[in-house]
Amino acid sequence: MKINVLPIETQAAHGFNHEIVLTHEDLTETTANTAQVIDILDLTTGQCVERLAWEVETYFTDASDAALNTTTLLLKRGSTTLIAATEINSNGTEVARARLDTPSTSTASETLTATFGSMAAKSLSDIDAGEVRIFLRLSDPVALAATLD
Repeated sequence: MKINVLPIETQAAHGFNHEIVLTHEDLTETTANTAQVIDILDLTTGQCVERLAWEVETYFTDASDAALNTTTLLLKRGSTTLIAATEINSNGTEVARARLDTPSTSTASETLTATFGSMAAKSLSDIDAGEVRIFLRLSDPVALAATLD
C-alpha cells in the first residue's frame, strides 16, 4: 500500500488531497472465503472524510483460475460504511469506479479501512493482478481551529 499526499494543484483541480494505492500484492489472506481488512489511515475525533472515490487501474484477477470471479471492495470509517462492497474482479460483473460525496465525521478515534471480499473455495492471496487507487479528501476542523487560536 502506498499513501500519497497529492500536489496542491491537483487538490485544487480535483478536490482530493490523498491517494491510496492498493494492489494484488497487498492481498495476503490465504484462507478460502475469507475477507481481508486493510487499515488505511487512523482518524482522530473530528476529522472528516469529505469526499471518497476509487478507480480501478487494473481489475483484480487470478490468471490461472477464471473461476475466481468475485472480489469486492468495501470502504469504511470505523463501523460506518462509506462505499458499499462493490465488484472489482475482471471475471465478475466488475465496476470501474465508485464515489461518496457526503461528508462523514469521526466522533471518536477510528480507522479508515478497505475490506477485500473473497468467495467460496478461493483465497485472496491467489490473485496475481489488480490495482485500485482510492482518492480521499480529509479535513481536520479541530486541528485547524487550534492553529487559529
